[in-house]
Amino acid sequence: MQTKDSYFKIKATVEEKGFTLCRPVPSDSKCDAVFDGRLAVGHTKVDVRLEVPDYSFVVHPRVRLRDITQMPTVLVSHIETDEGICYSTPGLLRLDPYDPGGSILLVLQLAKAALERSLAGNAVVDIADEFAAYWKGAPVELIASTKQDGRLQLALPLSKTSAKPILLMDSGRSVPSGYECGRSAYLMRSDKLLQPADNFIAPSDLVALEAWYKGQDLAKRVAWQKLRERLAKCEIVFLAASNAIVGMSLDLPGDVEALRKKEGSVKPSLVEGAMKKRPTSFSLIRYVASDAQLETVVKRNMEDGAGSLIGKRVALVGCGTIGSHLARQLAQLGAGCEATFDLIDPEILSASNIGRHLLDFRHIGQPKAEALANELSAFHPDLNVQARLGRADAFVPILRQADLIIDATGIEHVAEDLNRRKLTSDSFPPIVHVWLFGNGIAAQAFANLGSVGKACYRCLRPRLSEPWRFDPRKDVFDPGHAVSGTCGDGVFLPYGVYASTSAASLGAQLVHDWASASPTPLLRTRVIDPDRAKILSGRSPDRDPTCPACSQ
Repeated sequence: MQTKDSYFKIKATVEEKGFTLCRPVPSDSKCDAVFDGRLAVGHTKVDVRLEVPDYSFVVHPRVRLRDITQMPTVLVSHIETDEGICYSTPGLLRLDPYDPGGSILLVLQLAKAALERSLAGNAVVDIADEFAAYWKGAPVELIASTKQDGRLQLALPLSKTSAKPILLMDSGRSVPSGYECGRSAYLMRSDKLLQPADNFIAPSDLVALEAWYKGQDLAKRVAWQKLRERLAKCEIVFLAASNAIVGMSLDLPGDVEALRKKEGSVKPSLVEGAMKKRPTSFSLIRYVASDAQLETVVKRNMEDGAGSLIGKRVALVGCGTIGSHLARQLAQLGAGCEATFDLIDPEILSASNIGRHLLDFRHIGQPKAEALANELSAFHPDLNVQARLGRADAFVPILRQADLIIDATGIEHVAEDLNRRKLTSDSFPPIVHVWLFGNGIAAQAFANLGSVGKACYRCLRPRLSEPWRFDPRKDVFDPGHAVSGTCGDGVFLPYGVYASTSAASLGAQLVHDWASASPTPLLRTRVIDPDRAKILSGRSPDRDPTCPACSQ
């Protein structure tokens, strides 16, 4: 569809609703399709401005109130900093570029509905739910326990041109790579929801802050005087509640700021004296913090926390092409959060590895387990990951301490050894095996849980002279085409990195289901090359009576 056609269809549609084209375009607008009109909200019509920056609707149209006082209620929710109406959650509303007129009518309808929620008496609840938007502060990230009050440190990005927000951490936490320590801050928690001010306007100066704070439940525990003292020390103070984490600091008056710059600092007593004499001269800098604790980051994408590895000790055997990609996914599932995540591998990363490994050129010559542990540590400063340099059989005591062992080696004798230990000890942890067939034509993952009557790993191939019982290869006698590597590398099976990542994600899904207490089917297959592999449905195979490992 031509842009010109879309423009004229939108123009005709909104003109039918009484909107008129703005000419000239307002200086604060970033688009040339701007229309003024009115929306009927209850029994009142309010002036709005419609801005259409993108006729393909990749960027959604904006609807802004031109005069919020026209609203028949003082308290209005779903309003952004520039009086824009928040009519839809970003990414969830699909507007049709092939029906520009209908899409614009939908936008206006949703904007009207958002305003009418305030008339229906939902504004108080909505503002409490979206308190961070009401507070309208600069964004920061918070890595600190919100269960208790305490001192924080600010970590600023080393790159002065970086758009990264400030990172706030517990004072005892090490500074993540790429950051440096700055000012201090203080966190106060509230067991009750943060509420808007009586005038429903976020405080902008010290006087308004005092009035707002004394209306919060937190003031019953921490007196206003204590908060004012912390602000006088030029600290940022954060208030944490279940509906938001917000912060504030003082924007010093010109004479006090000049003294601070001249002396390098300013005495809290001087600041507090000025605060008492002329409180309105102290404006507020507001902040809105996002909870960036590892537990929160992990649970964010999990329904009711199901499938999380938080608090479970996980041991990954094999940090090669499958294991490296799987390790990152396991960390994102919670491995290393409130428990140890062990990485076990004896090998050194070579240049020939990086074509399908998570690690890159920087890590050539380093032990795979150690380099991978360092790489994962950059994922989050709270991650507890330990590198174990050596074969799995050298770390049996470590393996016994695990809640789950994951075998990503793709080496049958390693899997056999782990399987034997599982069969000979009731206390040996459950094992998830992940491997590829041939030239990466299919991946399989198997949960070796030691369930009564169910297959062990060796049951999947009781006789090594015969194919696997549930072989996904169309030609079960095709071991894959091996080629010679560079000097010292021997032969290897060539396949693309997509095969490694596909196997890793299959293993991660099985691990997630195990953590959700629903690991069935125990054996899963993912076809990567449909020309050479066949689709196999998931199953939980029974023990094979001819298995030399578990039939004894």
